[in-house]
Amino acid sequence: MATKKTKDVEPLVFVNGETGEEITIEFNRMIVLQMEKEGYSGERIASEIDNAPISTVADLFYYGMLMHQPGTTKEEAYDFFFENVGVDEKIFSRLAELFTKPYEDMMTAQRKNSLWTVK
Repeated sequence: MATKKTKDVEPLVFVNGETGEEITIEFNRMIVLQMEKEGYSGERIASEIDNAPISTVADLFYYGMLMHQPGTTKEEAYDFFFENVGVDEKIFSRLAELFTKPYEDMMTAQRKNSLWTVK
């Protein structure tokens, strides 16, 4: 399945060297809305990276998996993450970048359809 960029931010794609299986990590508006409903925001992620870096990065990875691998459980995502990826600054930076773009786009969204106005 081809992935499309989230406005200038390339998704993270992990490829199994033996099977060719791909796992794509990316965020869209629906994933960001789901995260917000579950208590996540840009501000919370920024503050929690200092207090709980391991769980924060693992949570971002989990939510990022949901866009292309719906139905993934947290346990499955965490297992994959800790067995194959791990916590490091580069991974956190990419996950934060992927989350931040749609989050900021939604926070600063302008009306896109000028046919609709507010009374």
